[in-house]
Amino acid sequence: MRSFIERFMFPYLVYDASYSSLFGKKIPTGFIYTMNVNNEQMKAVGYEQGLSFVEKSMERLFGSFESLFVNDTYQFNDYSKYVVTCFDEKKKAQVRENQFPIDCKKVFNIGVSFVKQTILLLRSIKITSNHFLFLILAILSLIPISLNPHFLCNEILAVFFLIIPKYKL
Repeated sequence: MRSFIERFMFPYLVYDASYSSLFGKKIPTGFIYTMNVNNEQMKAVGYEQGLSFVEKSMERLFGSFESLFVNDTYQFNDYSKYVVTCFDEKKKAQVRENQFPIDCKKVFNIGVSFVKQTILLLRSIKITSNHFLFLILAILSLIPISLNPHFLCNEILAVFFLIIPKYKL
């Protein structure tokens, strides 16, 4: 994954004293990290510290960055079909039932933050009707997550990676 992210960022990196960006505009970016380990295990292994390089680079190159760590995720619909003895399926199911709706709300709030940041950016430029339509579609894409707590949270950020770069900010 790290090599993919580095290849994603590489074309915009300038090898000058401040490692500035060729991207030429500011857009909100973010990642949702989903992992099987619980929060304590994640911290003990040092995931946050290891990912901070990528997060700081994304912010420097693209303007802003937000992240969400979603821990202790439910990996299989039927754990009996797999050899997974290191996790307690009942505990995973309980975490999913209690925490997943909270995590989806957090992702929704990140999406709202992205839309607000984008609106501020768009106020400073001339918006065509096509740009406005793309913005409305991005906002409407946020609605299902508030209606269905089991909506795939990662989908929301994909909208911003696909739509927002189309703007000439």
